[in-house]
Amino acid sequence: MKKLQIAAVALMAMSMSLVSCSDKENATPTAELSAETPALNIRYINVDTVLANYTLAKEFLAERQRVLIEYQTLENSKGNELQQEQNRIAQKYQSGGYLSEQSLQSDQQKLEQRANQTRNLLAQRQAKISQVMATQDSILNDSLRNFIRDLSRVNGITAVLDDKVTYYIDPALDITQAVIEGLNNRYKPAAPAAEPAKK
Repeated sequence: MKKLQIAAVALMAMSMSLVSCSDKENATPTAELSAETPALNIRYINVDTVLANYTLAKEFLAERQRVLIEYQTLENSKGNELQQEQNRIAQKYQSGGYLSEQSLQSDQQKLEQRANQTRNLLAQRQAKISQVMATQDSILNDSLRNFIRDLSRVNGITAVLDDKVTYYIDPALDITQAVIEGLNNRYKPAAPAAEPAKK
């Protein structure tokens, strides 16, 4: 009997919930929209193509590759140093070079300290690389957004979409090439640092 009462209460609660949802669906929106429908002038771009051809993005990519190669070289170098030290300790131990257990433990502690220092150094480098990449991404996004905003104002464009997030767009609406050319025309690379005069 108790189960029947619980089921009846649950059924009533569900029906009240459905009525409540139905009322919400039929409710009129409180915010009033303008009666005028703006004329739509929509265009789209392929962001990957823009970034592959935008001079600033290519410079950032080259910088990232250089920094990552430097990091990999540092990581390999430090790893080799630690491995050589570990091999030296093992060889000294096997050849009976340690006169006491305390001497062996001292070398092992020094090796562990060096390993910790290496881990900390590499973690700091990784954090710095991540920060540089995040800054570069932010600069690229701002540059692209600002250029597209200006281009849209001049040409009366209502919206610019990324073609990756749409199912179909008429190819005639593609302004990718115009954006690439405009960004590259607007971008002024920094002058290279002058070489110091030879003495």
